[in-house]
Amino acid sequence: MSVRFRTFAAPLLLVPAIGFAAIPARAQAPAPIGVAAPLTGPIALLGRQVVAGAQAASGGTPILSADTRCQAEGGAEAARQLRAQGARIAVGFLCAEALEAALPILGEAGIPTIAVGVRADRITDDRARSGAPVWRLGPRSGAEAQALARAIRERWGAASFALVDDGGTESRALVDAVRAALEAEGRAPAIAVTLRAGAANQSLLVGRIAASGARNVVIAAGPSDAAVLARDAAAAGTPLALLGSESLFDERAAGEAPDLPAGTLAVAERGFYPLGDPAAPGADVDPTAAGYRRISTAAVEIANQVLRDAGDTAELRDGLAAGDFSTILGPVSFDGKGDASLDHFGLFEWRDGRFQPTDTAEAAR
Repeated sequence: MSVRFRTFAAPLLLVPAIGFAAIPARAQAPAPIGVAAPLTGPIALLGRQVVAGAQAASGGTPILSADTRCQAEGGAEAARQLRAQGARIAVGFLCAEALEAALPILGEAGIPTIAVGVRADRITDDRARSGAPVWRLGPRSGAEAQALARAIRERWGAASFALVDDGGTESRALVDAVRAALEAEGRAPAIAVTLRAGAANQSLLVGRIAASGARNVVIAAGPSDAAVLARDAAAAGTPLALLGSESLFDERAAGEAPDLPAGTLAVAERGFYPLGDPAAPGADVDPTAAGYRRISTAAVEIANQVLRDAGDTAELRDGLAAGDFSTILGPVSFDGKGDASLDHFGLFEWRDGRFQPTDTAEAAR
């Protein structure tokens, strides 16, 4: 969905002298929107996705970009730069430390911020205490676990399931969150185990899962490890139904299609990963076409709608707090904490060598 823009002209200057017509003043220039993202360093590609998305939705609004370097010092410098250049609203931020350093500077200048990539709950949970004018368009940290729990309910019903992590900190935290969400409903896994990441054989793990009686497996690991687990389970005569996290997209995003069994499921943030046919001519040639591009586009769409209707800083805040916005991601509003109403995660299925949306509406986007 696109945003409709209006051009505002300044009020007519009325000249009381007889014989002089009213002289129109010049139209006000659009208020700039600041875009803060890591534009140098190891995740500069993600920052370029943010800038590309913002520019796609600018509609004539000046876009000011600033490099956060994904660091606290860089975030503060970016905030000072955007403030000095006259930004009215800031969007972007992929790293919590950069955002937290920038918020006091932006807030002091009355510049609201729409964060697109920081999932840390404290960003909006602490807003009532800190008074920071920040709204989160991206998902909270627990959104992926909730999406996995929902998929388990919808796809597997009351059937038993296993939880598998790869031993990494994030992987274990995700599995623990899924387990907590389901145990709150009186459901517990048949087994929870850790695989040996990068191992060429997972037969011992397959035996443990099979002995538990589970044939459905939630796996928080990369696609290569998931493929080995599925291969060894099939060879043992105990094929497993796999449901993975965003980690299953890692190698696919890098252009390496893993040997996953057809029907493997995974939850992932909608629109984030390139889902085109890797064999199609020109497929995935633009590295800024996916990732944070769509959500950054939506952030600037929201910013433009607020700037269209608001005047001073208080009106900008009120507009973000109370508005219903039309965006490329769908309708958006923000709750009392400042979190978006979006359901960010969708369910994808491995078919024909790639993940494809299971939701027909999402597939049509």
